[in-house]
Amino acid sequence: MDTSIAIQLIPFIVVWVLIQGLLGLSYYIVLRQLDPRRAWIALLILIPYVGYIILLYLHFITLNLLTSRLTRLEEMVSTKTPE
Repeated sequence: MDTSIAIQLIPFIVVWVLIQGLLGLSYYIVLRQLDPRRAWIALLILIPYVGYIILLYLHFITLNLLTSRLTRLEEMVSTKTPE
């Protein structure tokens, strides 16, 4: 996959994860009002979304590191004089 396409998809993925997390949180709130003893089960639903957010953050860091290193490498190659 081209890097520019991946960068363009990131906001949509972030919005999707946030919407799913909000749905899970609202499920927890409703379940807590109906049956407070079982409300902790709804919190288990939120665990994967926290993991998704952490993975997206790591993806941002990795993508930024790779693009900055590639940019520096391109600059080094373009300024190197042929022998």
